[in-house]
Amino acid sequence: MSYLLTPLAQADIQSLGEEAAARSTSDAAILMEQLHRRFQLLSEFPRSGVARDDIRPRMRIITSGDLLILYRIRDRFGDEDVEIIRISPAQRLTGAIGLF
Repeated sequence: MSYLLTPLAQADIQSLGEEAAARSTSDAAILMEQLHRRFQLLSEFPRSGVARDDIRPRMRIITSGDLLILYRIRDRFGDEDVEIIRISPAQRLTGAIGLF
């Protein structure tokens, strides 16, 4: 099982990384490592997030620190992949939901 990032998720990571780097380069490195580990865990345990069909069909959500990761499980030829849709600070989630 693997994970893939949508263009919106890639943009979210870029933005979050820039915000963290403005504080310190070590903050940015730690954030990127935490996200990578969370994505790896999701690829191993894709159903660990909470199902949120009320947001979008097959949508799931999980936290990583104060970030919320919106994702879905894609069945590709009998193998399941995790598709990361958005990554957003919890306080910004409402706006992020409408942007995918």
